[in-house]
Amino acid sequence: MIISCWYLVDFNEINRDKFDLKKYYKGKLVRLWPCYAISITLTAIIVHFFYLPDRMSTWGDWLLNLFFINGFVGTPYVDGAHWYLTTLVAFIMIVGCAKKFRIDRSPAFYLMWIFILIIAIRMRLEIIYQIIGGNYVFVFEYYHISPCIHCRICKNNQE
Repeated sequence: MIISCWYLVDFNEINRDKFDLKKYYKGKLVRLWPCYAISITLTAIIVHFFYLPDRMSTWGDWLLNLFFINGFVGTPYVDGAHWYLTTLVAFIMIVGCAKKFRIDRSPAFYLMWIFILIIAIRMRLEIIYQIIGGNYVFVFEYYHISPCIHCRICKNNQE
């Protein structure tokens, strides 16, 4: 999870003026989806023929898993090994939007993200909590706020 999240924000992007949101999403999700689809499909088929307690799921569960929707709507994971993908997909979507609006290098953006998470926890807004990354936001934020601050300090020292 930490390695996957580290590569969502590229602090060395050369041409930020030509950022293409569709290309960003496609690049991130197309690399992830084929292996994931094969993995959960094989798991669903094997579990269908060989009963495995705690791993049984319906074809509807499989379909929601196939399109990364399951974690957002409370559907069980077909393969327990892919629990983090809900969070990773949420991070990809949020960081893509932040890049589009050029706020991905701002510590304020990441602090606001944490603030929204805290509000979602306090108000028990489970769907908002899942959409913005759930329990793993703090791991992601740690690895992205510190480089943002470091980049700003280096930039200010060069001026």
